[in-house]
Amino acid sequence: MTERFNIPVEPQLISLVGAVESYFKDAKYHINGKQIKDAAKKMLLLDEILNLPKGKNTEFYESIKSRRDFIMHGKGPGAYENDAELVPELWKFKDILGRVLVAKIKEFQEATDESKG
Repeated sequence: MTERFNIPVEPQLISLVGAVESYFKDAKYHINGKQIKDAAKKMLLLDEILNLPKGKNTEFYESIKSRRDFIMHGKGPGAYENDAELVPELWKFKDILGRVLVAKIKEFQEATDESKG
C-alpha cells in the first residue's frame, strides 16, 4: 500500500489508523446503537468484514492504537525503542487492510453483477 512511496514507518502507521477511523466514522455498536469512538474498536470491524472470530485481533489492535497514540503524543503504553520494532506490526496491519480491500472489491463486484441481472 505505501511501500512504493518510501514513507517512513511512523507516518504509515498514523495514516493507516486514520484511514480506518475515517472509514468507520459513522459506525455504531450493534447492542446499543451508540457511535464507536475508540480506534481499536473500529479496527475490530475489520475482522467482521473478514469473517474472523470475534476478538481474534483485539490485543493486536489495542497495540496498534497504543503505538499510534505514542507517536502522536509521546507518552503512553505504546512506547518503542526504534522504528524497527514497528515494522512487523505494520506489515500485519497492512496485510489485514489489504485483505479487507479485496473483500470489499469482491463485494462490490458481486453487487454490480447482480444489478446487471
